[in-house]
Amino acid sequence: GKVFKATVKSADGVKLTSGRILAQGFGVAIKTVSKKYHVADEETGHKQKMSKEEIDSLYTECEIGMMVDHPGLVKMFSVHLCSSNMHIVQELMEGGELFDRILDRYAESYFTEKECARMLKQLGEALAYLHDMGIAHRDLKVSAGASRSARTTSSLNFIL
Repeated sequence: GKVFKATVKSADGVKLTSGRILAQGFGVAIKTVSKKYHVADEETGHKQKMSKEEIDSLYTECEIGMMVDHPGLVKMFSVHLCSSNMHIVQELMEGGELFDRILDRYAESYFTEKECARMLKQLGEALAYLHDMGIAHRDLKVSAGASRSARTTSSLNFIL
């Protein structure tokens, strides 16, 4: 789906259903996901109707996203439903996907062994947290990693 960047404008912040308040100036990403169709072919943009199992999986993914809270996972703040879409409000990861960061970095130099070890440690801690909760990621790949900052990969988060 499409992802939009938003900033909390209210001086009082925004109170979420969880009771947490996002302060004024806090940046979020709002991801819009269809509840009816998914893109079957990235090249042509051909859409295919989602099966009941795919729709159920989407809802389960959102329930899990709202339930987990770990510094190594992208935080999902809320999910808003309308007739055809879900609007997922989550932590803004301005650094982009880990995969893109690797490609950009590879053009200049390489990641050091120390940097790689730090990233793998962060991944391991996030996975251990999920496994302790009885959750398996099931779609772990380099593009599931995201960075909070465009300047550094010191703080990676992983997307459910």
